[in-house]
Order: sequence, then structure tokens, then C-alpha cells
Amino acid sequence: MVKLAFTEVEEAPLYFNLHGPIGKGYPASRQDDVLFVQYCFVVHAAKATVPQAPDILGKVELTGAIDDATVNAILFWQKFLRKTFSASSEVDGIVSTVKGGSHGSVFYRGGAHYAIFDLNIQMMADQGSIWPRLDKDPRCPAALGASIRTALGAAVKP
Repeated sequence: MVKLAFTEVEEAPLYFNLHGPIGKGYPASRQDDVLFVQYCFVVHAAKATVPQAPDILGKVELTGAIDDATVNAILFWQKFLRKTFSASSEVDGIVSTVKGGSHGSVFYRGGAHYAIFDLNIQMMADQGSIWPRLDKDPRCPAALGASIRTALGAAVKP
């Protein structure tokens, strides 16, 4: 399942992290991790205003497997982050997990965010009315929805 994590960033106190990296060179990534990233791209493709984003992100399908469309979308997203927010952003076709457990730093070299954190921020903007209950979106695959519900349930202590 995707993992719920917490941060000191005021605008995004919680986010969904991955168990391991997904993308180029990681064909055996966990299905729910891949589905989460693919879902982010599918949702954002419908709302994106950045030129080329709907064309590139719109080719991603919710398969749970790494494919060329998913890697191309990751590269596009990373190039966008590098151009728009931080020249230190990595452009390698890989979405890495934030290190350090549930309270790891969402920043890596040069003050750049991990791409998975920025995807979460975009989801907060695109899905603000249901965030973090992304499982409520009819586009959310059943396997990902179950993973999200489990992650959210595990975060709530009685």
C-alpha cells in the first residue's frame, strides 16, 4: 500500500509516500506505488494548463505497471519542476520515495522537493474537495483506493 507520511511544510502536513522508486529501470515496482503516480498524472492531465501537459500526461493509463507513457510523464513532470521551481530537481525518469520514514525531509539536494511530494501537492490542488480521500474519486482504481484507505486508517490512532 502507499504510505501516509508527515512533514513540517505548513501547506502540506501529510502526503502519500512510496515504498520504493518507480519509473525508468524499475519494472518490478509495487503496483500500488505505480498506480498512485499514474493516478496523479491522469487527474492532472484533465486540469493541466501547462502546454503539452494534457498530451503527455493524457497518454498515461492506470495499469499499475511501468510503461513508456508513465516514464515519459515522469520525465515531463521532472523537467517542469526543474524549469519552474528548482534547477536542482532531478530529471531521470524515476519517482523516488522520500527517505527517513514517516517524518523524512521532503527536500533533497539544493532545496528541491522529491517529485512524489510535488505530485501530492498537485493532487491537493486538483482534488482539494476530497483530499486526502482520493479513493472517493471514481477514477481511482480499486486497488489504489484500498491502499489509500488502509494508509489513512493506519494513521489514525484510537
